[in-house]
Amino acid sequence: KIFSCIEELLPSEEWKDIKRISVSLGPGSFTSTRISIAIARTIAQQLKNCNVDGISSFELMAPRLAKQLKKKEKRKPFWIRKDLPKRGFIAGKYQIDLSSDNFASELVKPSLFDKSSTLNPIIFAKENVEADVQRLLEISIKRHKEQQMSPWEKILPIYPISPVSNTQ
Repeated sequence: KIFSCIEELLPSEEWKDIKRISVSLGPGSFTSTRISIAIARTIAQQLKNCNVDGISSFELMAPRLAKQLKKKEKRKPFWIRKDLPKRGFIAGKYQIDLSSDNFASELVKPSLFDKSSTLNPIIFAKENVEADVQRLLEISIKRHKEQQMSPWEKILPIYPISPVSNTQ
């Protein structure tokens, strides 16, 4: 039914005009992350020359959360952390772009850490869907203007709590 919903928003005869698709890679809900990435990849695969921008949810929230840091801390890398009920925590490391505090670089992709791990400075993840979707679109528009290529084949979900992965 998802394609019917997409068709309702954007009729398939207009899909040929799509040049870029934006999607969050997670960490997030296993099922919704997997489905959204599969849909983005499937549509891009069927369209000619369609890029897919995949950005981690922590990278999306980094500029917003960095506002909590002290002024001198904003110039340095920081960690975003999300505690898990049973298995340690997920964290990724970020650096705010000094030329534009609206963008952040992901220095360490979100991954699983043992509860005893110490990372500093640290900010706890806090979702804001509206703000994070806006950030996703801003990043994608910037990449489009810079004519960055982003093939759909390279877009994979972030699954830091996979049962086959090890903790750091």
